[in-house]
Amino acid sequence: MENVEFDLSQVFREIVGRMESEGALDRDAYMNLIDEVLEDKIANAELDAGANVKNYSESLQLMWSQAEALLTKTGTDGGDYLVGDEDEAEIPETKDEEDA
Repeated sequence: MENVEFDLSQVFREIVGRMESEGALDRDAYMNLIDEVLEDKIANAELDAGANVKNYSESLQLMWSQAEALLTKTGTDGGDYLVGDEDEAEIPETKDEEDA
C-alpha cells in the first residue's frame, strides 16, 4: 500500500483557519472541528480510514493551547497567524511517527 505522509501541522492550521472563518473561537468548537476535519480527510481519501485516527485526534486535542494562543494573537493584532507561525505550534508525535 502506498505510504502517504499525513501532515498533522497542516491539519492543525486548517482547523484554526476554519475556526476563525466561522467565528467559532472556543475550545468546544476546536474539539468538534478536529473530528469534522479528520472525517473530511477520510472522505476525500487524504487519510486512510485504517490510519490511527484516534492518535491524530488526541495529538490535535493536545494542541488546543497553541490554537487558543494563535486565535488570541489574531484577535488582538489582526495578524495572519498562518504565515510564519507554524513553528509556534509544537506537534506532538503520533504512534505512527514514533514507530517509523
